[in-house]
Amino acid sequence: MHNSTSEDQYSTIKIISIWLLVAAPMGILVYIVNPIVSPSLESDPFGVAISRISLITVGLIWQFILTLIIISREEGNISCVTIKERLRLNTPKDPKTDEPVANYGCGRYYSLSFS
Repeated sequence: MHNSTSEDQYSTIKIISIWLLVAAPMGILVYIVNPIVSPSLESDPFGVAISRISLITVGLIWQFILTLIIISREEGNISCVTIKERLRLNTPKDPKTDEPVANYGCGRYYSLSFS
């Protein structure tokens, strides 16, 4: 797993740049592109909703691709193991014994009986 040190931390400029790369395209798509490409609300209200949802979906796909690019640059690959570690999808461990602990209800199906 990747260990963060002070050298690995992002600078303020880099944080703002990433934020702009994520937020600006969504704002441009919703507030600039959507009014241009969507039909008028009076003639086709369903078309307005579909165009907005479609553009938001394009923005979300861009955010996903940008996330993969950032992970790839930081970790060197985008394997399932790397993504699992970055999303912290690991088994919880007891801090005292470092042994895996039961993870009740997370990813398991339990039948409930009310008797």
